[in-house]
Amino acid sequence: MTFFKYLSDKIFSIIFFIFGILLVNLILWLDPFHEIVLSTLTYIDVLIMLISTAFITTRYWFSRRWYQKFSTPIDASATNLSLPITGAHSNEQQMYQVYINSLLSGHQTQLNNVLSKQQE
Repeated sequence: MTFFKYLSDKIFSIIFFIFGILLVNLILWLDPFHEIVLSTLTYIDVLIMLISTAFITTRYWFSRRWYQKFSTPIDASATNLSLPITGAHSNEQQMYQVYINSLLSGHQTQLNNVLSKQQE
């Protein structure tokens, strides 16, 4: 997964965030009871964008590291299929983790059944 594909998956969240920042800027700028200087507002926006960029980049690296587990093929031996996938960071990754681990468990059960029938 590239960084741009990750951003394209999060595009609606990013647009909503930018819209929210612009709305807060508009409210602060038009509020008659507070004197806000444009340079201060710009400074606040730059800080928020830097913090948000650091957050998005960090989430990308965590997600990328977790998804790289799936890019390497697994050996179909019985010992490798019994190893569960671990390390999910989000609810979506936990959902995938539970599903894939149940598939691995089902394949392990089927392999054991086939092996026991062959031994009989």
